[in-house]
Amino acid sequence: MMSASPTEPRDGISGVMPLFRNSLPVVQAASPEQIKLESFEMMQKHYFEAVLKATKGKISGADGAAALTDMHPNTLRSKLEKLGVTFKAVKPEL
Repeated sequence: MMSASPTEPRDGISGVMPLFRNSLPVVQAASPEQIKLESFEMMQKHYFEAVLKATKGKISGADGAAALTDMHPNTLRSKLEKLGVTFKAVKPEL
């Protein structure tokens, strides 16, 4: 019976493991000063504003924002209200 060496896994994938051992990239952690992220709610707000601009303010229908986001139109309207997205925010650029 052959025994696995201490550096080889015993699960039969010894040929695969060495390929991945040294191939992972080294990532340096960024300090909080280096990262400027907006809140999740602001990301959503900007996303839905962009969706409304792309659909020219149309919510329902095959070419509306609800179809584009795979949401029910009433759910989308509720989300827009919660985030404070108004048609005035997108209308000047329509």
